[in-house]
Amino acid sequence: MRRALLGAASLIAVLGAVPLALRFQAAPHARLPPAPAAADLPEAPGAATPGYDALPWSELVPPGWDPLARYRGLDLSTIRDGDTTAQAWQQDMAQAFQDAPLRQDLDGRKVAITGYVVPLQVSWDGLDEFLLVPYFGACIHSPPPPPNQIVHVRAAAKVPGLHAMDVVTAKGTLRVARADAGLAVSGYALNADGVREASTAR
Repeated sequence: MRRALLGAASLIAVLGAVPLALRFQAAPHARLPPAPAAADLPEAPGAATPGYDALPWSELVPPGWDPLARYRGLDLSTIRDGDTTAQAWQQDMAQAFQDAPLRQDLDGRKVAITGYVVPLQVSWDGLDEFLLVPYFGACIHSPPPPPNQIVHVRAAAKVPGLHAMDVVTAKGTLRVARADAGLAVSGYALNADGVREASTAR
């Protein structure tokens, strides 16, 4: 009987959206497909932005939150087609993502954060609203990250020349605000004072 199964495949897809830092932490213990390569984001996102605190993506996740804890050591080859256990794991992980905790202490902080653009609209003259995500392909080529790894950016005016998966640094006032944008649920909102292209190694 085949062992690589629909339930496990769905579970892998859900696990693929775990924040990169948590996936790398779990890698030595989990028998899961390797995580996608980390984004080549600048080492100090927003560092050259006077008046704004550089905000790494890892700081958006409350200390100690680990949705992978119960899955470490999981061997998917032991799960058979249609196994209800895999389906239950998938549902549990999806719920853990939706309930991902947020850093309430970041509300109102003036920050600069660098990430990949996920457009929420089609426009020939620029974007004034988009999601910012920490790794290439999120929400487009792979499942969305949990809400504590998605920032909903709103700019005062349209930023010309922005496309999907462009890397930008957005600066402004961060708000803790969970919202469903259709493509994904964001946990934070940024009223951007400015958006600029960020140079990367990609």
